[in-house]
Amino acid sequence: MREKCLGGAADCEGAEIIRSQKLLMRSAYQSEMKLQAVIDGDKIDEMDYRFFLFYEVIELGCEKFFSCIRFEGGSRRLIVRIEGNDAQLSEFKHFVEDQKPEGVQISGITFEEFTGKVASIETFLAFCIAELLDRWSREYKSTKNRNDIIPS
Repeated sequence: MREKCLGGAADCEGAEIIRSQKLLMRSAYQSEMKLQAVIDGDKIDEMDYRFFLFYEVIELGCEKFFSCIRFEGGSRRLIVRIEGNDAQLSEFKHFVEDQKPEGVQISGITFEEFTGKVASIETFLAFCIAELLDRWSREYKSTKNRNDIIPS
């Protein structure tokens, strides 16, 4: 129900803007949720798949996302965490179920509500850089021992 504004037109417009901002802030605060997806399959541990999901998160406008590989029960699992409103999480869930990069074979996906902290996108990118540097370092050490030429 809309209240009557007793002041002038400018007062009414200002009151309506403040009311709208309060509603947006309240709904945004109430609707922030966290989701965790656990993905099993072949080639899920390649960086391409994580960035494939990351690009969708950017498109959806989410600011918190993290993804990593875990070894559980002798197999690799992709753990994906995202924070956003209900619509963003629903869209992301459908994307994970319906889309995948070429060559990736999914054998199972489970979704569950997540209650922990989800890292910022910047933290996810820093994690990826550290992981790539570690991988390159190990590859360099193995090729150095074989006297191979490292391309620059």
